[in-house]
Amino acid sequence: MKLLALESLVGGAGATTLVANLAAALRSGDAHVAVVDCCAQNHLAAHFGQPLGDDMDLQQTFLAASGVIVAPFGVDKDQQPAEQQQKRFDRLLQQLQELQEYKVDWLLINLPTGFSFAPSIDLPKETSCLLVLEPEPRCYMNLKRWQRFESRPIQLRYRAIMNKVAPHLELPRDIFDLCRAELDPDWLLPLYINRDQHIPEALATQQLLYEYTLGAQGNTDIAELAHWLQEAAESEL
Repeated sequence: MKLLALESLVGGAGATTLVANLAAALRSGDAHVAVVDCCAQNHLAAHFGQPLGDDMDLQQTFLAASGVIVAPFGVDKDQQPAEQQQKRFDRLLQQLQELQEYKVDWLLINLPTGFSFAPSIDLPKETSCLLVLEPEPRCYMNLKRWQRFESRPIQLRYRAIMNKVAPHLELPRDIFDLCRAELDPDWLLPLYINRDQHIPEALATQQLLYEYTLGAQGNTDIAELAHWLQEAAESEL
């Protein structure tokens, strides 16, 4: 089972949305996929048709119509002791790994915003982590802080991807170009996700992007990311 965690450094960068639609793209390629939402709000489930008003918990893991297993875990540091949350998380991962009728190939983990600065759980050491960067001032400033931050989980393998890229807008374009110039090309993925108004529209209808419309640019971008990840995983074997 391949473990991939996604984290944003600022709210609104689109990590949760990317987790949902990337899971669907991997599933469309015949991989068996599960997602775990470690954000306290458990909004990830809304992308898979779960009403936002529902009180989600670990017992409400479900198989979405897309064929993705959705597990709303909801780490809340104020509600449970860290040791108890860690045991719940480890038990959930073990349950997903031991599924007999549905062997999980990819497990995507939706991390809380800024997880690196204050980890609420310990991830398995084989986890890869993808930082979701939006080309906007807050994200650029936090990225600089992240690069200097020495206490982040050093055992994890980090890469980064640019999300919500808008070449037609001057400031986002300038920040995008700045990141591409400053960041190591072996660390920043060679592809990116364009800003696409269809993505928030799909969430408003509680659908995945491909369910909402097949012609969206976001579908193409996310499918390319899924293909890149599959090839990268195979090259590591």
